[in-house]
Amino acid sequence: MQLLETLTIDKPWLDYSSLVMLMSCPRKYYWKVVKEISSSEEPAALINGEAYHEAKATYLKLKKAGIGSHSEWKDKALESMIPIMAQITSEDPKRNLTVAFSTMNNYFDFWRDEPYEVIEVEVKFAVDMISFVFVGRIDSIKRHPSFGKLVEETKTTTVVGKRWENRVKPNLQLDGYYSAMYILTGEVYGGGILDIIPVDEKLKQPPLRFITPRTLEDVKDWTSNIQEWWITLSRYKESGIFPQNTETCYPILGYNCEYTTLCGMYPHPYSMDEIEIPGEYHI
Repeated sequence: MQLLETLTIDKPWLDYSSLVMLMSCPRKYYWKVVKEISSSEEPAALINGEAYHEAKATYLKLKKAGIGSHSEWKDKALESMIPIMAQITSEDPKRNLTVAFSTMNNYFDFWRDEPYEVIEVEVKFAVDMISFVFVGRIDSIKRHPSFGKLVEETKTTTVVGKRWENRVKPNLQLDGYYSAMYILTGEVYGGGILDIIPVDEKLKQPPLRFITPRTLEDVKDWTSNIQEWWITLSRYKESGIFPQNTETCYPILGYNCEYTTLCGMYPHPYSMDEIEIPGEYHI
């Protein structure tokens, strides 16, 4: 397995985040990935998610090592969130250290006796797909007594309840990570775990978890689909034109795109030699 730190393949790359961005709006991919323009607004949601992932990774690493107790693992995990959450300076009733502590404390206690053996934690990989390299980081690999090995991906959401299913593609990332492990190791895993952590200061919704069985047919489907998306992306790059998905441009539909200002200023940015970047963005 090729780790990202030692990646020497001189090819363009694609990961899950950029793939979802491309699928939701090619123009957003253009601004973010091609032009490397980001919003200057504090990315509270990303920082919050990073802190939750770090806490879970810390807990699972200690559990895998088998040294100490559940309470000690939990204390270390919660402690690991502090420096990350300190980066959030804005006032947010859900994205703050108090909510983070109570949410993850509840999460660890809820799954204390889960029927999974921790095999690996934070598995970074790079898969050579001939034309490009698919890269990623799997939260963990676990073994279930009935399903065998499973790749696990964690999602945090402030959309409490099962409504989150209508706002994500729940199996897209699992399919990619499942397929990557098969391509790299030749081992057929049982499937994947989608672990949902509701971020809610009142803890009204317990953690959600779904086991998704997978087979080699899913590997074939994923390989075919990601190759098709790469061909689409290549066409956009060759033409220099990344179409705008107007459906995601309007907050009234539930979307919140940070690039609406740029799209409004430059309906056809590809034909311009220079673009003036407003103060709300940075390179």
